[in-house]
Amino acid sequence: MADQAYVVAGAMSKCVAGSCDARLRLPLSHGVFINEKAQLNIKDCLPEKNIPQYGICSILGGPCAPATVEWFEGKTDTHIEKQDALLSTSFTMCGVGGQIIILTDGQEA
Repeated sequence: MADQAYVVAGAMSKCVAGSCDARLRLPLSHGVFINEKAQLNIKDCLPEKNIPQYGICSILGGPCAPATVEWFEGKTDTHIEKQDALLSTSFTMCGVGGQIIILTDGQEA
């Protein structure tokens, strides 16, 4: 199993159907920080607000239009605003058919 780390705003992510990687967003902090970066939870899954576009979608054959659901496999015993903390091994699915994974936890200085 890959190393698990908490995910913060600015972490790099990728959709397996997208043409480019992009950073996760958190416009409003939950008040929990790691290295002065806001920590995410599994409910931070809203298209455009948290989940960016990933360039050209190979399934749609055009611009990415994320349609995501809650992140899977969060840290069940660590909560950020009563929700499981997001981990670097977490993933979510796009209604279009892609899977979004986390490439970096974003904690780098």
